[in-house]
Amino acid sequence: MKEITYTPIKGKYLPPEVVSQCFVEGKHTFVDKTLCGNGFTSSSLANRTAGKWDVIVAPNQAVVKSKEEKDNSEDSQYIYGGSKHILDIEIGEGVVFIVVDSFLHNIEHFKKHRSKIGKILIDEAHSVVIQSEFRPLLQGFQKYVCKIFPEKAIVSVTATPMLFQQVDIKLTSNAVKISSKVFLSENQKSSLERLKTALNEGRRVVLATQDVRFIKRLVGDGKLEANFKVGNNLMRSIVEFIPNI
Repeated sequence: MKEITYTPIKGKYLPPEVVSQCFVEGKHTFVDKTLCGNGFTSSSLANRTAGKWDVIVAPNQAVVKSKEEKDNSEDSQYIYGGSKHILDIEIGEGVVFIVVDSFLHNIEHFKKHRSKIGKILIDEAHSVVIQSEFRPLLQGFQKYVCKIFPEKAIVSVTATPMLFQQVDIKLTSNAVKISSKVFLSENQKSSLERLKTALNEGRRVVLATQDVRFIKRLVGDGKLEANFKVGNNLMRSIVEFIPNI
């Protein structure tokens, strides 16, 4: 694994020249960007492929829609379920933001005009793996893209790689100092209070548990925003517990 340490722009964002190092023609590179919201996608667009369409694939419609709402450019295409946009990369240049399902639905168009495709970015790569459990279209998606477009520079990026995923490049900000404490406890009451205190203070927390009832107690009557990594057994427990939530 190659680790790249960078000085963030405006105290947070990835420099475009750092992101550019991740894209290598004819190679699929798995990138751990370490931090959420550090602008990997935006930085990748700072160096667009001249005369071609760079493709950004997202696992969910919400990701594509959020990009569309913030974009005022005329050289971007947004393709997702229910979208009125029609994919066309035969001429022109720019960026295609597309949800996985729509990408696969339009695969023949992409293959037909492969010479017009620049680099390919698979965003939120961990979600593609997690959601493949209940979305068959996502199973083996990254390998499929690499097989279809072996000559392209393809990057899968996430801030939360799965344990079994081999990371090729890890991006580390030299402006971030992380101090972590690990608690191992069988006392659910004290653990719950410790977690709630940390979350109320705005701290980032990682919780490892197989107890769906404990997760429910943590949520309470509110809403829990988190990146979930759920195995088969816990997923089964959550599904069985849904009528009680």
